[in-house]
Amino acid sequence: MRKMKSFESRARRFASRVDHDRLILNADRLSARGMKDEENVFLRAAQVQDEFRALESSMALADVMDDAVYDQRPNGRLPSDGIGIDL
Repeated sequence: MRKMKSFESRARRFASRVDHDRLILNADRLSARGMKDEENVFLRAAQVQDEFRALESSMALADVMDDAVYDQRPNGRLPSDGIGIDL
């Protein structure tokens, strides 16, 4: 469990400090050296950045579209729609 927590915290730290392209480049270099565990940390950091970008994009779109966002859902609002971050 501790190793997994350390892995995730390292990946999130890299995600906040390192450019996306450099994360991928470093992962490729580590892969070529056979350093699989280290490569996975950099790949996870790149994935975290992608998740952040998707969330930011979704929040920006919802902010622009307002209630029209719910018109795109077949069943309307979800019970959890009121929960989250207010911008």
